[in-house]
Amino acid sequence: MRTGLPLFGPAWRGALTARLEQVDHPLRLLFESPTVGSLAPRVSAALSSSAELAPPPPLSRRADAVGPAPLSFAQQRLWFLHQMEPEGAAYNVPAALRLSGGLDVAALGRTLDEVVRRHEVLRTGFGSVDGNPVQLVQEPRPVPLPVDAVTVYEAPDPDTPVTAGVP
Repeated sequence: MRTGLPLFGPAWRGALTARLEQVDHPLRLLFESPTVGSLAPRVSAALSSSAELAPPPPLSRRADAVGPAPLSFAQQRLWFLHQMEPEGAAYNVPAALRLSGGLDVAALGRTLDEVVRRHEVLRTGFGSVDGNPVQLVQEPRPVPLPVDAVTVYEAPDPDTPVTAGVP
């Protein structure tokens, strides 16, 4: 029976990638340090020497792209479905998360803003230019994050009759 974590299993790879993303490293560094053991000291040195890490640049289209981009085939399908049923929610995927413990609302807000800043797809809508559907990418802006206070009430005693609202 094999135990332990493979060297490049998903958890290991994710942890290593997260550390490497914090370091401004040339691709050459990965070839000069082909093993994790030889790469680790170089990453640690780079992390300790960086007083303030610059955020990574936004992911964007090619520099030579001019004007709105045409729709991909998948986007054309979405656009077509929207034309047929504008209020439809066929591609909406609702989800709910239960959080426990404290929540740093400011950190969550900064995180959402950064994700939206980095990924054009989260700021892209469809428009029409000369009757043809095109992608319209909005500039990054803060994501509204409304916070509602919730009061927790204790459950009533099941043996107590309910009389509220009964004449």
